[in-house]
Amino acid sequence: MKKRVIIVLLTAALTLSFAAVANSTTGAKMIEATYRGIILMTNGDMVTQEPDMGEPFIVTEEGRTYVPIRMAAEALGYNVEWVDWLNAVQITGSGSSSELEALKAENARLKAQLKDYQDREKEMDFRDLEDDLLFYYSKLRTVDIDDIVLDGKKDNVGVQIKVDLYDFASRWKRLADRDIQYWLEDLVEDIQYELSRGANVTGKITDIDSNDVLVKFSKDGSGELKITFYDDSYRGSNINVDDVIYDIKGNGYDVNRIDFTVSDITYDKNDEEISIILRADYNASSYWRDSDYRYIREDVMDICEDIADIFTDKGFDVGIVAIDLRNSNNSRLESYEYNVARGRLS
Repeated sequence: MKKRVIIVLLTAALTLSFAAVANSTTGAKMIEATYRGIILMTNGDMVTQEPDMGEPFIVTEEGRTYVPIRMAAEALGYNVEWVDWLNAVQITGSGSSSELEALKAENARLKAQLKDYQDREKEMDFRDLEDDLLFYYSKLRTVDIDDIVLDGKKDNVGVQIKVDLYDFASRWKRLADRDIQYWLEDLVEDIQYELSRGANVTGKITDIDSNDVLVKFSKDGSGELKITFYDDSYRGSNINVDDVIYDIKGNGYDVNRIDFTVSDITYDKNDEEISIILRADYNASSYWRDSDYRYIREDVMDICEDIADIFTDKGFDVGIVAIDLRNSNNSRLESYEYNVARGRLS
């Protein structure tokens, strides 16, 4: 930052014009100088003129004011020294005058004020977003969400999700890992959409009754969502297959833009086979005849993989998923069999 010296010219009653001699490194020349009782001031304070310093004057033909270098430099807190062998004036020091100290203090104050403003700008009032999230994510499948709390800054936010397993332990037990994963992916994506696409999001799901941490998750900007499960004591043992079936039955799926609902599902432990009946929500016979079977197969594979993963997450071995697509009147539209190990549909 450049330092500015404000020079105030005060005109005395008497103006004296005369010829003077100014020395230079190459010779001398005659100039006409005007002494007008010029006073040097720095930030409103008058500089005391020592008799041996000389006084400011105006070179008449230039209209320019010349101030003795020692007077100006020392007024700003610098040291002035004549170096004879160099034929040079040397100015040293960092400026320790009260004026410079005041400027430094003011500069520090403004920097602190700017930083405080920037920090406060980053701090977010999350209350409106928390209300919206709790409205749209009030349930994780059949488990009620008690509260969603955000903290931190716009680009680095923490998330606390609270559930009450005193009331929903049996429902939490029926959740698959993928249920929690998909729910969290949607939640975190919405948080980043509202705050910043590059925001770092970290959080956990806790049981408010026991204070146990059930799940921890994090997403670094555009990276993948990382999830760690700590709820083995709630979901990891003594899982009944009927609970898994109960959780899947009634789920809706889309096959080539036709809405289907799981009307029946069974699991054969010995054969490691799941059998599913999907029934159309309306009469789809005419649309089905005109459908592209490539898209139908893709959708069916996705459904089979999803259901197989739900059973696998709960500890059940799955080799085959047999799926039966039926019209709303229960007439068969098509049947498929999915080999889980080979990832093939037949």
